[in-house]
Amino acid sequence: MFEVVPGSSWREDSAAAVVASLTAELPASLAVTVAEIEEIPRTAGGKRQTVVRAF
Repeated sequence: MFEVVPGSSWREDSAAAVVASLTAELPASLAVTVAEIEEIPRTAGGKRQTVVRAF
């Protein structure tokens, strides 16, 4: 799952374009989804952790 904070250039079809692009490059066994969120939470040190792996 990819979480995005939509900016001014994010359109209704942007998520579908991201999924299509990644699906073309990744193995078929991986599911790609995009979720819109309001903000990227900060770590205890005050930084944003933009790449997170959750299994």
